[in-house]
Amino acid sequence: MSDSTAPAVSPQEGNAGPVFPPMNQAILVVAMAIVALLAITAIRTLALRVTQYQVSVYEDYTRDALAKGDFARAVEITTGAIKTSVNRSDHWGRAWLLRAVAELKLEQPGDALADLERSNAFFQERYYFAEDQDRGELAATATELGKRYLLEGKADEAYRALSLAATGSGQPVEYLRRLHESLNEEGRAKLWPDGTPRIILREFRGNPDAKLEEVVEQQGRKLTATSVDASQQESLAGEWSPATQDGRSVYACDLWMPLTTSPFSLRIAAKSDGGPMPAAFLGCWFDSARQSAHVNEAAWTPGEDGWQTCTFPNGFLNGIKEQGKKLGFSPHDGILNRVGFELQRESAGKVWLHRVELVLE
Repeated sequence: MSDSTAPAVSPQEGNAGPVFPPMNQAILVVAMAIVALLAITAIRTLALRVTQYQVSVYEDYTRDALAKGDFARAVEITTGAIKTSVNRSDHWGRAWLLRAVAELKLEQPGDALADLERSNAFFQERYYFAEDQDRGELAATATELGKRYLLEGKADEAYRALSLAATGSGQPVEYLRRLHESLNEEGRAKLWPDGTPRIILREFRGNPDAKLEEVVEQQGRKLTATSVDASQQESLAGEWSPATQDGRSVYACDLWMPLTTSPFSLRIAAKSDGGPMPAAFLGCWFDSARQSAHVNEAAWTPGEDGWQTCTFPNGFLNGIKEQGKKLGFSPHDGILNRVGFELQRESAGKVWLHRVELVLE
């Protein structure tokens, strides 16, 4: 049979699809519109959540949440700002600080203390990112937390928090003097049982990436390992190959403290693997002159469990000042920027730096 005998099919019949009654068509249109609206809303919500974590805007969103009392949202935003930034970390110090502010409002003092430690460590190692506002907020938040701990009888936590307030303020000697004057006898006794006002100037809690770095190496040594050792009270460890020749061998980590004419001393706690302790080393930097200077101290006092202390007494900066005079610049605009060890040929091959404390005379 030829094709000409097949029944004719109209164009309309050939293209026909499902046919809906008018009422069903209206329902379908409404449903599709609702789905589209929900999709657009979800996309906009997701975009907002992603946008609020961006480095350029997260702070505004966070401060808005803090002002409205939405502290959980402030924690979410700052956490997102830390996690989502790619190859960008210059905002972490402030993000940790703002998260600590929110955590303190949420009655999470342990989390707030940990974030304040992270923030302070960041600003010690990268002090050029710390603005006056950061220092003021860090000092105020840590002071509030420290005094709360003190009222609760938690002296160790109070000491840690108030030390963060002192160092974070940028003027630790002056802060410590004001703190000592503001406390009653009971508060002083809880915070400083031995009667000596002091704060922690440098330690390594909340700073697992801290490292000792070569400053001068003339002995042929190599720094074979350096890390924060949790088994040794979260101290910063350094391990070296043996010396092969005479000369200076200095390794240090970052520190930040503006020099001051107010009297104070520094006390360093460290230990070795059994060999002779190296000298303690302090380095200074004078930005206006682009010059550095240093002092060291070799006398150590044995303590418990192998730990030893070395004290830079009041007046130790006189050596810095003399170096400054010889180099032709004023020593009054400098900062203490390094703390570590100056090794002798016979010095121990492994040493742990526990902390540096600032002590009032």
